[in-house]
Amino acid sequence: MNKMVQSLWYGIGSFLPGILFLIALVAAFIMMQQEGDISARYGLSLVLFVFLMVVLCWFYIITMMVDAANHCEGNEKIIWIILLYLINIFVFPVYWFVCVRKRTNHF
Repeated sequence: MNKMVQSLWYGIGSFLPGILFLIALVAAFIMMQQEGDISARYGLSLVLFVFLMVVLCWFYIITMMVDAANHCEGNEKIIWIILLYLINIFVFPVYWFVCVRKRTNHF
């Protein structure tokens, strides 16, 4: 894959799970404030949206862990893999800025 395309893919993907999480959180908060029929009407949509978010997040966890295993060296590799696994949504943008963006030098 072209390095610029890879960097762009990781850049978009690093922020997307966090944004989707905030959207799901706001939607759940709005649904809790409403009474009556709204939660029955939109509950399944919210569940499907959260499921999609979880699948997407796991995809990026695995993708970025493989990238860290292939491109980082020594203790840095172990630290990035552990951080990406444990606090993934918050570490995705940091990993992109520190490792992927620096490695590709296109943005």
